[in-house]
Amino acid sequence: MSKKRDSAVSDPSAEAEAPFEASLERLTKIVERLENGELGLEESLSLFEEGIRLARTAQARLDAAEKRVEELIASDEQGVSEPRARPRVRMEPLVAENAAALIVGNELLSGKVAEANLVELARTLRPLGVRLSRVSVLPDDLAILTREVKLLAEEHALLFTSGGVGPTHDDITIDAVSAAFGVRSVVHPKLAELIRGVYAERCTPAHLRMALVPEGAELATSPDGAWPTPVFRNVWLLPGVPEVFREKLATIRAWVRGPAPFASRAVYTRLEEASLKLLIDAAVNANPDVEVGSYPRWFEPSYKTKVTFDARDPAAVERAALAFVAALPEGALVRIE
Repeated sequence: MSKKRDSAVSDPSAEAEAPFEASLERLTKIVERLENGELGLEESLSLFEEGIRLARTAQARLDAAEKRVEELIASDEQGVSEPRARPRVRMEPLVAENAAALIVGNELLSGKVAEANLVELARTLRPLGVRLSRVSVLPDDLAILTREVKLLAEEHALLFTSGGVGPTHDDITIDAVSAAFGVRSVVHPKLAELIRGVYAERCTPAHLRMALVPEGAELATSPDGAWPTPVFRNVWLLPGVPEVFREKLATIRAWVRGPAPFASRAVYTRLEEASLKLLIDAAVNANPDVEVGSYPRWFEPSYKTKVTFDARDPAAVERAALAFVAALPEGALVRIE
């Protein structure tokens, strides 16, 4: 058994004085040597003790740095009553099988405003390979929204909210998400900085309400330079104003992917939907992994019914579509896309 103490081991008092980078480098080397398993017991214990001291010193310095950042945030509040969010590590790209959407606003349910964001979201997610499985449209009611956020977030890989992120009394989506996960709503320093940059001396606490996020939220940056989008766990918090909502779609495209893209074929026919029922039923039964849809048109001169075939497996889609075309009566086919 080796009794030689590692020659580079320093005494505890010197470790606190060492440059931070050198301490981390030394800690990494110690871990690598211990992981190799080639040292004797005494030497391993000595290195382990030194590693513990270095790790504790590093943690103490990180804690001190974190406290300093929090002090800077607190000193920069400028009259904002809500606490600030702590800076977060940059989020990772997301792979999701499915998603839900929560559309928020009394104005939508009363008919004062026409909903325009759902179709844009669906058209964004589908080419990415993410299945939009459920959509809820709810009023500005904190209890109702909190229950729905919890349910949708638990049952889907992703949840996209639309609306309720402005500065007024009925903008409560952030608070609903926070309540659903049991966290506080806090001011994100980056969003606050961007808002102050826009409004300058006109910036008020009301403006800074638009910087609220659930505590722990990250920011998904946009490839085209638009404002970042708050993301808390699997919940994406999007605005309700259609023009601004559409600007966020590039951010979704940059960060979100499905496990595989959807393949799709469309068969246009001259037959009415009722006349195609037996053929469509046969296609559904023969291709359980393919989504089959039927869409009649009453006033379209070029065709009467479009039948679509969708799946993640391109070969399965092609087989289903071609089998359906082969079963059509002569002269019924208009085109295939």
